[in-house]
Amino acid sequence: MNGRKMATIQQLYFAILLLLLGAISNFHPQFIAAKPVTKSKLNSRILQDSIIKQINENPMAGWEAAMNPRFSNYTVSQFMHLLGVKPTPAKGFAEFSYFNSSEIFEVAN
Repeated sequence: MNGRKMATIQQLYFAILLLLLGAISNFHPQFIAAKPVTKSKLNSRILQDSIIKQINENPMAGWEAAMNPRFSNYTVSQFMHLLGVKPTPAKGFAEFSYFNSSEIFEVAN
């Protein structure tokens, strides 16, 4: 190959690389809260002693809950932000219908 064709191929590869990097950098998974969360719930602590107690008193739980000091002071709002949850859209999810799977399938006893 001559030098000119080689330069064109390198430019093409570089352009493709830039397009791929641009596509990857713009891909951010976004999560939307399915139901609006009340302000009192948003300000409550994410880890609560009552939940830990409830899990630990359940013999069928299969695991033991404990308070993680890293997250012990987080509120629900802070944790939702940490997870990347977006606010519910103004229109909400009115166009979606929710149903229980037992309404569709009869479960055999």
